[in-house]
Amino acid sequence: MMGFSAGGLLAALMGGETEAAVRPNFLALIYPAVPRSVPMPVAMPVFIAQADDDPTVKPESLLGYYAALKQAKIPVEMHIYNSGGHGFGMKQTGKTSASWPLQFEDWLEERGLVKQ
Repeated sequence: MMGFSAGGLLAALMGGETEAAVRPNFLALIYPAVPRSVPMPVAMPVFIAQADDDPTVKPESLLGYYAALKQAKIPVEMHIYNSGGHGFGMKQTGKTSASWPLQFEDWLEERGLVKQ
């Protein structure tokens, strides 16, 4: 499940779902508005992409969530790009955040979640 900004919060909340039939296989949280108090995902891997110059969601606000995932032994990969602001989505802006879809694809392949 993937979510952007406030959708990242909704995706993170779904990650805490204990019923296997509705639980996502992975979480992709792109500049997510996720407070540390969000329940930890139930053993699915998490990918996070964030821009350092985001005026809406500060990368520092995600560090606690990242640390909590690591402590819970949830596989997590976090990318903090130098530029991109908030809402960079999948646009080819020439900023460093524009590379996240390729890194996300590699991440999915490494975990066997997609095949080329």
